[in-house]
Amino acid sequence: MSYLLFRGHLVRKTLSGDKLATRRPKKKDQPAHKIDDIVWVRETWRVGAWDESTQCICVDYRADNFCRKEWLHCSSRATFDRLVDQSIEDAKKAGVEETSQGYRWKKGDSPCRWRPSIHMPRWASRIDLKITGVKADRLLYMTDREALLEGVPADDEFPSEDIPCPKCHGEGVQPNLGAGEIICELCDTPKKRFMLIWESIYGVINLYTWVWKYEYKVEKK
Repeated sequence: MSYLLFRGHLVRKTLSGDKLATRRPKKKDQPAHKIDDIVWVRETWRVGAWDESTQCICVDYRADNFCRKEWLHCSSRATFDRLVDQSIEDAKKAGVEETSQGYRWKKGDSPCRWRPSIHMPRWASRIDLKITGVKADRLLYMTDREALLEGVPADDEFPSEDIPCPKCHGEGVQPNLGAGEIICELCDTPKKRFMLIWESIYGVINLYTWVWKYEYKVEKK
């Protein structure tokens, strides 16, 4: 089973049902994912708690500050021990003292380090996606509607730290030479906002670049 890496705002959009597609550079003639494939999402996470007797971990997710209630079994003892050792180190650095019941804190207040999405193991993932459509396309032909289905911030979501605009820095407006403010022309449409995000990930944009467009639905939350 393959995976997709999502930034925090894209995780939130997927969970809310506002993001239903993703585009990736077309590096090969065959797509990485096919219709009906189940793909899991990797996102930023941390250890929220652990139970050494059962080799289980509770996971916190940074995208929406969600703290998972159920215990998740870590099948690898070596991985579990490493995560626990690092978490104890983080707890000590945060000034948390060990009690007769181990290291304790309120739910959501874990002092453990945030871990990059690329380091999320399968057992810690909370989102499965079922691929419902696959198409080769050029960035040039993307519409504003399609950009919104990619999870870019809508017009009513300014200001947004998720828009890497070099001119307005996600504010959506910029100072007018005369008086007041004017709408920023670099990010005044969903398509332009998508292109800014794409450029921040993949570098300088060539609108004629071929991409794989994957449509999906959420199978598990």
